[in-house]
Amino acid sequence: MSDIVEEARVLLEAATPGPWRTVGNTVFIDLEDSRDTRWWALPGDQETAEFIAAAPRLVAGLLAEYDRAREVAIRSDGYRADLSDQMTTVERERDESQATIATMVDVLTAARRVLNGEGYTTVASRIDAVLALRQP
Repeated sequence: MSDIVEEARVLLEAATPGPWRTVGNTVFIDLEDSRDTRWWALPGDQETAEFIAAAPRLVAGLLAEYDRAREVAIRSDGYRADLSDQMTTVERERDESQATIATMVDVLTAARRVLNGEGYTTVASRIDAVLALRQP
């Protein structure tokens, strides 16, 4: 976990729980364990006060999104390893198939020579047709 994420978690847990709200440039925190309300009047504008009041909720939401994204990244690493294994299998099967095809071509070529020598031209022409399929 990055330092900034850990720092955000620590600060969020240490912050006074809300709800936080604003009136003008004043931030209010309604304390859960009493009827007490704390408030701070901030120099500046209402937007700054609203940002400060929303910060705990925003940080909690961003941390939740970070956690979800981290889980997706961890799962995708597992998927990547699975895909790599599957790709290795497919490549091996492809290589085996290409070797089988090469052997078949050699056999058909030899059979064609034998058949041509013995006058079996019809069978030889069929073998030629099969061999032509292999040509790019």
